[in-house]
Amino acid sequence: MVNILVCTLGRSWGVIAEVYGFVAPDVVDLYRHHPDATTLQQERERCQLAAPDEIWVITTGSRDVDAGLDQLRAWRALLPTPPVLRVWRGQDVE
Repeated sequence: MVNILVCTLGRSWGVIAEVYGFVAPDVVDLYRHHPDATTLQQERERCQLAAPDEIWVITTGSRDVDAGLDQLRAWRALLPTPPVLRVWRGQDVE
């Protein structure tokens, strides 16, 4: 079974990295020093969340998101085993 993280891209590409860090702490452990790290881990286990094999991004066709997509791609390339990244852009949607 393929695990897919579906998200939208608005003003900040970093939100996608933060969510990925939450669901894939073995890859990017962003929350290891969070005061509620134990509770976060318990919630991941309770919800049976697993690291995604793919990240699907839905965004507008606006040129304003180009820089964010570039930064997201650059961040993804730094991961030890990068998930597949698929991007859907709404044509004529700002």
